Amino acid sequence: MATLPTEAKKKYVKERAVGKSRAASAIAAGISAHPQATADLEKTALVKSMLGKELAAARKYTGVTKEEVLDLIMEAVAIARLIEDPACMIMGARELSKMLGYNAPEVKKVTHDLGAETLKALENLSDAELLKISKGRVIDAEVVKIEDKSNGD
Repeated sequence: MATLPTEAKKKYVKERAVGKSRAASAIAAGISAHPQATADLEKTALVKSMLGKELAAARKYTGVTKEEVLDLIMEAVAIARLIEDPACMIMGARELSKMLGYNAPEVKKVTHDLGAETLKALENLSDAELLKISKGRVIDAEVVKIEDKSNGD
C-alpha cells in the first residue's frame, strides 16, 4: 500500500476518534474506503499511535474511566430489569460481555499421539487414499484363492 500523506492520515484519525466508521473516515480523508485498505491503514504503527493519542485525549477530556462505563451499563441493566424490559437487559449484557472480553475467540489445541512411523506412512499416502480414510471406515481386501492342501481322503 502506498504511503499516504500525513494530512490524510491525520484527517482519518480525527474522523475515527469522533466515532465514524472506517469507510466514512476514509472518505472524509479522501483515501480509499476499501475494507482491506482501511484495515491495513489501521495496522500501521503511525496510525495506531495517532489513534491511541486521540482516544487518550478524549478519555482525559471526559474524565470517564472504564470502571465508570461498566457501572453505568450495570445500572442500565438493573433499571431494565425493574421495568421488565428483556430486550434492554440483553443489550446491556451484550455490552458488558464485550467490555469484559467474554466474546474473544477461544483457542483450542488438538494434540495427537501418533508415532513417527504412522506420521511418515500418512505423509506418503496419495490424496485419494487420504480422502478415503477421512470418509470413515476403510476396509481394503484382496481376493486370494487358497488351495486346500489337506488330504482329500
